[in-house]
Amino acid sequence: MKKNSGYYFELVVVVLVTLIVFTALTIPHLQHGVGFIFPVPLAIFIIRYRVRDGIIPALIMLFFAPIITHFLPIGEGSWVRGLLMMLTAITIGFLHGGLSKLKISHLREIVIVIGAEMFLAFLMTAIFYLIKDPVFDYSVEFPHYFEQFAALFNIN
Repeated sequence: MKKNSGYYFELVVVVLVTLIVFTALTIPHLQHGVGFIFPVPLAIFIIRYRVRDGIIPALIMLFFAPIITHFLPIGEGSWVRGLLMMLTAITIGFLHGGLSKLKISHLREIVIVIGAEMFLAFLMTAIFYLIKDPVFDYSVEFPHYFEQFAALFNIN
């Protein structure tokens, strides 16, 4: 398949949009609610072209994600967060793009992608908690939230 200039333009746009959104969403406590946005540009690119065409943007994003998060003022170990979060996003992007090429119903495709996203989100949260990543350090916030919860339901 001969690549035209539109292909390369879309490849650059996918990488830039993903990395810009990734940079904005790696701010503490923002990615917990909207981390599902990361895989969307790559999934659209793979759906539009081929699964094999997603390898180059995925490698570029995997290279730059740890660098971006390393320089954000979030705390130690942030390059690990960038690598693992982008690896998760790329996995979901490839899964969604690959499933779209199969002849399965859209409902099954969506259920598989949502299930994989939930599994990987729980896995990443557990990993980040175990490596004591500063963004996922619930020891600071948990007592505050527990006090509010206890006061709301009159629990002693």
